[in-house]
Amino acid sequence: MREYKTVAGLLSDPSRWCKGAMAKETRGGSSCSILDGKMFCLYGAIERVYQDMNKRYEVVGKVRKLLGRDIIEFNDARRRTHAEVLAVVKKARI
Repeated sequence: MREYKTVAGLLSDPSRWCKGAMAKETRGGSSCSILDGKMFCLYGAIERVYQDMNKRYEVVGKVRKLLGRDIIEFNDARRRTHAEVLAVVKKARI
């Protein structure tokens, strides 16, 4: 998989966003490792892009503060859309 410098770049295409797992190889497929994934939830995308633990911790804190709730719960909400997730990513400038 191509390397992405930002979460916005990684999740810009709806086909690279998923719910229910940090990473998946295919839509409807089972979960896989962050390194093998082709689709990511918001938290998984953060992990994929920010592999440095200190930077990842900083970004996760920033997004949690912006959302006022858990990142995974936000991403996996039943009616959550790709556009809503991307709006948060852009607001957080990640």
